[in-house]
Amino acid sequence: MRTRIVFVASLLRSGSTLLQKMLSVSPDVASSAEPWIMLPFWGMRHVDAARSIYFHHTAATAINDFVGNIADGEAAWESAVGNFARPLYEAAAGGSPVFLDKTPRYYLMLPLLRRALPEAPVVLLLRNPLAVLASICETFNRGRFIWYEYWLDWLEGHRCLAAAMREVGPEQIVVRYEDLVQAPAEVLPVLCERIGISYSEDMVSAYRSVQLKGRMGDPTGVYRYASVSSDSVDKWQEFFSSAYRRRIAEKMLSMIDPEDLDALGYPMDSLLRALHATPPRTGIDLRSRIEHLAGTVAHAVDFRYLQARWRARKNGEPYAYGYDRAP
Repeated sequence: MRTRIVFVASLLRSGSTLLQKMLSVSPDVASSAEPWIMLPFWGMRHVDAARSIYFHHTAATAINDFVGNIADGEAAWESAVGNFARPLYEAAAGGSPVFLDKTPRYYLMLPLLRRALPEAPVVLLLRNPLAVLASICETFNRGRFIWYEYWLDWLEGHRCLAAAMREVGPEQIVVRYEDLVQAPAEVLPVLCERIGISYSEDMVSAYRSVQLKGRMGDPTGVYRYASVSSDSVDKWQEFFSSAYRRRIAEKMLSMIDPEDLDALGYPMDSLLRALHATPPRTGIDLRSRIEHLAGTVAHAVDFRYLQARWRARKNGEPYAYGYDRAP
């Protein structure tokens, strides 16, 4: 029997590792931390997706030209992507009926995933955008008011997920983080039925014991609580307690199309009401201002590229190897 592939796409810090571990309690589900294996198929067709020592922009142009010169080339390309993925996932499953690929940034390539692997269910895991932003700062930047490496997620992530919400397909499943942590025993049985596995109460009580191979994934959230907890639902409000942070949060929200927020189920007016539900902390919040400025400067001068060049020179390497950078 062919392995059933299930994808989970979301913004970073949306509970994807929690959901992955819950589902992986099932003996029918195999998974690994975060494969990322499909993303290069999206990136190799996009000129500005990456930097590389072989000149990615030139390679992407050449690949698009190559596919464009094939009769019915796009269909052939999508078929080739699917034919690459299926045997690899089957091998990774190791005999399990289901392989779960939880890679949040698959939101970039949802249309390609649907066409290349139309039989694969895609779980869209959604979370309050302000909770996502707060969690990014707290997890990846030790609580500092810095997020410059995650513009891609904030801008493209919300746009792509909203587009997917408008183009609901038969294999698309929507799960909200807030529902998952507040009522897991209601959410999981429905999800399990959709992806073809049996629900077990152990998914709620024993998910922490699941060990996934691989270096990627959530470094904190799954281990912060002894059991599934709804404490994280409103925790973001503490992060945006100062008037300055709230002002920046409003600017961040203004960068997202209000219609996209509606499609995602987090209307602008509801987010703003929650943001200002309590009086702001007094003071100028100098620390947040400095951290925000530092992040803005680091992004403007392309800090990651300079860091890569410095590391290459230090190691005596002839090239500063390419890296992905948000626009």
